[in-house]
Amino acid sequence: MSIFKKFLESFGLSKGFDESPQGVFRAAQQVGAKAAQRKQETLTGPNEALRVTDGIRWQLESIGIGGGPGTRWSSPDFKMRDGFLYLAQKVAGQSDLGILTPLSDVLFKQSIASYGFDLFDTPNIASAQEYKLTPSLETHFTAFTSNPREARQVLNPWVQNPLEAWGAKYPLRQFQSGTRFSQIVILFNPNGVHIATLGVLQPDQVEELTHLGMELIKAHGI
Repeated sequence: MSIFKKFLESFGLSKGFDESPQGVFRAAQQVGAKAAQRKQETLTGPNEALRVTDGIRWQLESIGIGGGPGTRWSSPDFKMRDGFLYLAQKVAGQSDLGILTPLSDVLFKQSIASYGFDLFDTPNIASAQEYKLTPSLETHFTAFTSNPREARQVLNPWVQNPLEAWGAKYPLRQFQSGTRFSQIVILFNPNGVHIATLGVLQPDQVEELTHLGMELIKAHGI
């Protein structure tokens, strides 16, 4: 038995282990997620627990991002009817790659996959395209959607305001050492609202992320 497979056993992940390079990469992501989950649950309780804050249901999920830890906040209390809208925080003022360029589509899809989202989370992704944001929101975020009409409805002023405030308070920098939050990404889809970021979060960080999620949901009259 390989040393790596024995290592996987300690996380309960050795069953059906694929020793190909792709299998090792997937296993490394699973290990990262499992380790992150153990640490996150030590800090903030069971991930699978559905919690309620001010009438909004939500839960945490630990994910592996390139072998490192990540955290995803999700709520089923606001859902898109069709398609998805993905927003990724960018370095403040950084130029976008340009509307409808094939390269930007590839980079968006890579970003989506790196945060653990899949085809189930991103309906009609094959027809998705970069979405032009308002200048104030575009300072800190870039967007990708398979339903531009509904994306316009989702991004009402009461959604844009807290996102702009987040970007101003926690601007993404090329070198993130010592910052309170790393990049955040937000996904609106038919399953709910999801906010993902790198790292294991302290309880006060979870509280702050929850407040942002609640603002995005309540902006739609919920």
